[in-house]
Amino acid sequence: MESDREAQMEDYSFWADLLASYRASPDIVKALWLLVPLLVAAGFFVLAAGAALRLTERRGERRPQSRAEERKHPTDREWLAAAAQRPLIEHGRVDEPIRRP
Repeated sequence: MESDREAQMEDYSFWADLLASYRASPDIVKALWLLVPLLVAAGFFVLAAGAALRLTERRGERRPQSRAEERKHPTDREWLAAAAQRPLIEHGRVDEPIRRP
């Protein structure tokens, strides 16, 4: 019994079974088998193109349009120089009592 089942499995071909199922299906199902993969591929392409457009738009927004706009945003060197300076507001000493009005 095992040998009969093994012999049947050796003769089985997935692709032949799939083709036989395709040939036996109605015409509308055959049309869907042809259209659905194309529509999935087209939808993926549209999503990828839309994502690429959004990324390029976002990158374009980050770039300053002129030298004046570049000066509005400090560079890393300017940030480090400002951090090394003394603070503008000096706090009182810790041992002084807090005065409340």
